[in-house]
Amino acid sequence: MSTDPSKTHGKTQEAMGNTKKNVGNVFGNESMQAKGAGQEAQGQTEHKQATTMDYMSGMANKASGAAKSSLYGMTGNKTAQAEAEAQRAKGQAQQHLNK
Repeated sequence: MSTDPSKTHGKTQEAMGNTKKNVGNVFGNESMQAKGAGQEAQGQTEHKQATTMDYMSGMANKASGAAKSSLYGMTGNKTAQAEAEAQRAKGQAQQHLNK
């Protein structure tokens, strides 16, 4: 199992923690409320970490693609330049999706 943060896993943990917290609230179980709140907070943190990692990956793709595109444009390699532009666009999209 991977230890990298996951948006999906983070949101799942957040939802499960929220449910535990609410069930604990309904039944007056302070221990369950606290455990649920902790799990909810861990899920929120994991989701934010994964979002930040994806944003940074997009930033790297965007910068690398732009640099390669410029280089290949100067050398006249149109195929490689197009691939670099696709990498730059992918990075820009990653950043946009992970603001």
